[in-house]
Amino acid sequence: MNERFAPPPRFRDAADQAHDLAIAQAGSDDFGEAGYREGLRILLLSMDRDPRFTERGRRIAWGSIVAALAARAHAIGSMKDNPGFDAQAVLRPIVITGIPRTGTTALHKLMAVDPRFQGFETWLNAAPQPRPPRASWEGHPLFRDVAAQLASRYAAVPDVVTAHAMAAAEVDECLFILRQGFVSNFWNSGWYAAGYDAWWQAQSERAAYDHYARVVQLVGCREPNKRWLLKNPGHIANLNLLFAVFPDASVIITHRDPARAVPSLCSLLMKSHPLMDEGPATCGHG
Repeated sequence: MNERFAPPPRFRDAADQAHDLAIAQAGSDDFGEAGYREGLRILLLSMDRDPRFTERGRRIAWGSIVAALAARAHAIGSMKDNPGFDAQAVLRPIVITGIPRTGTTALHKLMAVDPRFQGFETWLNAAPQPRPPRASWEGHPLFRDVAAQLASRYAAVPDVVTAHAMAAAEVDECLFILRQGFVSNFWNSGWYAAGYDAWWQAQSERAAYDHYARVVQLVGCREPNKRWLLKNPGHIANLNLLFAVFPDASVIITHRDPARAVPSLCSLLMKSHPLMDEGPATCGHG
């Protein structure tokens, strides 16, 4: 959760402001193909109309918008600074997916212990770039920034640590790359977003998956022969797109009794709901 920036009076009028803040944060003004802007526009409209944000919820939601744009600009800037990053295809990635709360995170973190694999560390989701040597991470300002944000999040909502623990140096899910396309279930699960949700369900996420595949190549370009280990429950609804960008992917689908998985998902979403939204309590955000 990023809440460093004061939110605007009306989100719908603030797309340019969000981009300016992202440029200042990322040090780059190139956001790549402009197709993401329609999703951003719909999301900002929804943020004015749908939720009843708490004061802190407004700051967190706005910070999430800026963070996603900054990560996108950082990725595009890094691609320009590293010509040839996409020279080699991503071969036989292992992709973990399944209905949320079926053990995808536990399996992902367990398999990531194996040094034969590489994955998206949380701090590189926030600032995509060729993965620097691990020994340098602690001194990297972007790494320290992500670690501080996670500490602030868990201080505000301690129960989230046990439900879905994240650490700057550990692998996390592809969702934080896919959200950069602004056609993503990320944006209808943090707060009530009925207007955005209705729009999102009628869209294709192909452009987001194309961007995601290029970010995988970018982050792993210094170790192109090291096998990727990826994870995102949302892939279960987009296996056609996943195979379109990674035709030889090996997909692991986790299973759990839906009578247990769905309440667990609702519980996870509801842990942060009082912080975000003063509206009626509901877990039906996405």
